[in-house]
Amino acid sequence: FLIFIILFKALMLITGFAMLSPQITAQNTAIPGGHLVFSGIGAIAYFLFGDLATIRLAHHVMAWILIVFVIIHIYLEIWREAIWKEGDISIVFSGYKFVRKKK
Repeated sequence: FLIFIILFKALMLITGFAMLSPQITAQNTAIPGGHLVFSGIGAIAYFLFGDLATIRLAHHVMAWILIVFVIIHIYLEIWREAIWKEGDISIVFSGYKFVRKKK
């Protein structure tokens, strides 16, 4: 899953910058040569996805996939904490993981 998350985040960055690249020129960027960076990222995205509408659709779909993944992940961790009582969420807040004593 980690590889897919990293890949999705990289593609989200590329498609997001590609949607921004037509608006960036040498006059309105604070980064020296920033317009060249954005146009290069835009060129990569246009090569991968085609036109701006497809880039926007891919960005939108990937965003929803990440949002749904986060919601499901949080739900399953809360469920695991409640059912198995392993302290996976408690460790985030307290720093300690409790372990049941064997009887």
